[in-house]
Amino acid sequence: MVPRLIFYMLFSISILFIPKLNPPTIVPGRVLIRISATASARIHDQLTQDFTVQSQLGTDVYSIQIPIGEERLTAQRLSINPDIVYAQPDHIVTAQTTPNDPRYNDQWNLAHVGMPAAWKLVTDTTALPIAILDSGVAVDHPDLAEQLWTNDNEIPNNQIDDDQNGFVDDVHGWHFFQTFRGGQATPRNNGDISDPNGHGTHVSGIVGAIGNNNTGIIGITWRAQLMIVRVLDEDLVGAESDIIRGLQYAIDNGAKVINLSLGMDEPSPALAEAIAEADSQGVVVVAAAGNNSGAIAYPAAYPSVIAVGASNQQDQRADFSAYGPTLDLLAPGVDILSTWNGVPYFTRSGTSMATPHVTGIAALYLTQSPQSTPTQVRSCLTFSATDLARPGYDEKTGWGLINAARVLNRCQRPIYLPLLLK
Repeated sequence: MVPRLIFYMLFSISILFIPKLNPPTIVPGRVLIRISATASARIHDQLTQDFTVQSQLGTDVYSIQIPIGEERLTAQRLSINPDIVYAQPDHIVTAQTTPNDPRYNDQWNLAHVGMPAAWKLVTDTTALPIAILDSGVAVDHPDLAEQLWTNDNEIPNNQIDDDQNGFVDDVHGWHFFQTFRGGQATPRNNGDISDPNGHGTHVSGIVGAIGNNNTGIIGITWRAQLMIVRVLDEDLVGAESDIIRGLQYAIDNGAKVINLSLGMDEPSPALAEAIAEADSQGVVVVAAAGNNSGAIAYPAAYPSVIAVGASNQQDQRADFSAYGPTLDLLAPGVDILSTWNGVPYFTRSGTSMATPHVTGIAALYLTQSPQSTPTQVRSCLTFSATDLARPGYDEKTGWGLINAARVLNRCQRPIYLPLLLK
């Protein structure tokens, strides 16, 4: 008898790697017909005897049920009857998902991770908040302003903690930050999530710049709720304690995916505990591998975190990208165009830019399969990746390049795999 755990592994892998068939172009078991007005009554009586009428679509126009697989043949046979104006299959219509954002063609990264095909399935992730722990955001940016998460229980700018969660006027997020002057650490906790640097704005745009709005660029998700948690200063430096508080804020306010385009060299029990809490609460955490061409940074190196390295336009690991046995995936991270401060759009490179690709794709998948656990999400994203080196896992490229189209096509059901050990 096959042990239960092995059975589940074999069963779930078979789900992941069933070849994707071409989607049908016609509705199975259905034909649309129009009856000639001069023969309407007579043909209608015969029609109801020979077929099941599913619905009447208009004057003398009907949808009829026929055996599956005989749609085109039945339509051809019915068309011969002079009393039938036309008979045809019921064609399947799909959304035209090429966006009209004028700088979309400058975003080489999106095609490389399969976004055009993925957008035919999911474009909207507003059902779940995505937390961006970074340097803030340009709150009035035309490609981001409408994408910000809103705390509906907080009245803006009234200097009152309306929802009594301990944060006054946290309308779109919170600013956890400490200044260090004269040997003193001074908290600067407030609702000011503006971005003095541009890094957080760039990351936010990769995840969720508004799509198909005839403006600028497009994000991985066209419609989103971006919860902005500012934890870095203008020099892109922050305290670990602020990261921990930011993680808890995101969890408490319902974030389902957290983006951490930041890291540090040393492991930390306190940060590890905060990451474990996010995982236990069903929150997917995605973090940058690092830009030192060496070992993976923390918190990306922790087992429950999806660690993301950077790839270039040749789908190779970028020279600066960290690697090692805890690397999960690569995503585009060289010359990435996104939103910015001061100038509307700017090009940057780094694993910070790679990480939000995976964050956005994880959010698309969770929108499609909201009951999935963080382990199932990580399993789906890694097993759906495009191999860039030898088949399977390797320390330089992880499981390969993130592939949104495969994620949304192959992982339509929860995956019951044992925890993948990094």
